[in-house]
Amino acid sequence: MTKLKKIILILFIVVGASALIGCQTTINPEYLYIDVDQTIRLQTSLTGEITWSSDNETVAIVDEEGAVTGVNIGLATITAQTTHQASQIIISVEAEKAEAELQLSGKQNLLVNESITLLATLKNTIVNSPIYWESSNEAIATIDVNGVVYGVSPGLVTITASTYQEKTLTKHLLILVTEVKSDDETVNNDIENKTYEIIGELDLTAINDTITSIIGEVMPSIIGVSNYQYYTPIPGGSQVLQLESVGTGFIINRERFDNTRYRYYVLTNYHVVQDRVELRIFFGDHEDEIIAEYPIQANAKADLAIITFLSTKDIASLTFAEANTINAGDFVIAIGNPTGYDFFRSVTFGMVSCAERTLLGETSLFIQHDAAINPGNSGGPLFDLDGKVIGVNTIKIVDTDVENIGFAIALTTIQDFLSGLKDYPKN
Repeated sequence: MTKLKKIILILFIVVGASALIGCQTTINPEYLYIDVDQTIRLQTSLTGEITWSSDNETVAIVDEEGAVTGVNIGLATITAQTTHQASQIIISVEAEKAEAELQLSGKQNLLVNESITLLATLKNTIVNSPIYWESSNEAIATIDVNGVVYGVSPGLVTITASTYQEKTLTKHLLILVTEVKSDDETVNNDIENKTYEIIGELDLTAINDTITSIIGEVMPSIIGVSNYQYYTPIPGGSQVLQLESVGTGFIINRERFDNTRYRYYVLTNYHVVQDRVELRIFFGDHEDEIIAEYPIQANAKADLAIITFLSTKDIASLTFAEANTINAGDFVIAIGNPTGYDFFRSVTFGMVSCAERTLLGETSLFIQHDAAINPGNSGGPLFDLDGKVIGVNTIKIVDTDVENIGFAIALTTIQDFLSGLKDYPKN
């Protein structure tokens, strides 16, 4: 598909004049460079009725308004002609400049207490900009400014390289850290229901592709839930409505409301909507926030709530997995808004530590996992690697001696909650 780039207005001046013999002009042509499929609009100081022409329409064409479009690589002379005057400019059509690209390479397997070095390479640019490195979980692996990854404990970790070349370029690489010492041992997981024999290198490309595909499909269905409450800035003064807290929710159903709008049903935590004066749905832009309706049903003990909103947006609903299909060791993906909308729809990756966990003082059944979650993730979905929801993130243990112990409300509790709803469309 051809693409039409921004139309640029170019002014060029008559060099010859009607004082010359006949209607010919003698000028010093100038070059103008454009890309294939790029369009520019020329404007001349000639007056009167102007006729535009190209001497090589296989290279560049021009319309009656002076808009020139590059067709193929080469040179073409564009002429603006009146009865007594003419002006010309040479158009050099070039191949579109390839965008700068960041490539990341290196081993994807690492033993605990050993290190590997990743290589970040910039293509299609002559500007060397600094590379910034980040580990998704430093409890599993760390990375220094030189791209050296050090294995800390067994698990999967995402290493991110980023740089700036007119825009931010980012590349991810998934690394498996193990304590495997010999080639005849195996690693078991539920990716494509396969058991991988470790012979040399374990190729994690399939896992990368799976995660990327899932995120692309489910991301639009995950939203922010803004809880607004009144406060009094000055003792005795007027109350002001302000944003009190931020959580996450996800669309689990929708129904046609009228000819232009859908009614959407969003599952979230009860504590995300608790004590609200007003709830708003956030899509990534505060100017695009939609006021939500109060929960049609909420259960404080289960820490679950359904809220609804109306919108002309066409958003798919997420699908739940089958109950009792989650096992310790399964890989999981969490998406939410940790610490607020500055990190809207952040993605983290981990595995199930325990498929059925009960907590003192809680009535819900939980999935314990190590995908990083933080305040703001509350109410967000936990996915399996089929892209189906297996839980609702709600609790993490916060302690200086504890890392990555998070909990999601399990499907058993969610299904009990949904089955008791009265004003909710049953699929």
